[in-house]
Amino acid sequence: MTRKALIRLVLALITMFMSEGYGIAQITKDVFVLNVNGNRTTEQILSVSNFIYTDLRINDQDLPMRPYQGSREIVLISMSDSFTYQDALIKLNKLGLEQPVYEDALFFGEQYPEKPFKFSVMFPHEPISGPNGRLDVMSLLCDVGGRLYALNRTNTVWDSETLVAGVRK
Repeated sequence: MTRKALIRLVLALITMFMSEGYGIAQITKDVFVLNVNGNRTTEQILSVSNFIYTDLRINDQDLPMRPYQGSREIVLISMSDSFTYQDALIKLNKLGLEQPVYEDALFFGEQYPEKPFKFSVMFPHEPISGPNGRLDVMSLLCDVGGRLYALNRTNTVWDSETLVAGVRK
């Protein structure tokens, strides 16, 4: 095979790979195992999470902890471009990952409070109803002063530096 033919083949493979939605930048960043045992409340988990700010709607009344047992593997993936909630769900599906639940974001913040993130993490769980009927999902955001628990609208456009959390099946 000539050098020119090899280059064409490599470029064709890269194009095919990217057209399937698996762009070079869309690789798995990290896998985190969460212990989801126990019967703690949302506010108990928040109290040990070491965040500098938590959205006031993240509380026992609006986001009660549901009972889970065992462990869950959270996979953080990056996106090659800015993206929406729907884009994140499509990407999780293509990668064979499950949609997280909002408790995953709470457990993640609790169990990895010192994890030095350079990027924010969006958890594309089933949206929760917010003020005036808006639909929100939980994000762990990075700020100069520290980490924040936030609820963002599902119609938010996240930048490509935000990681997406999925659950390994």
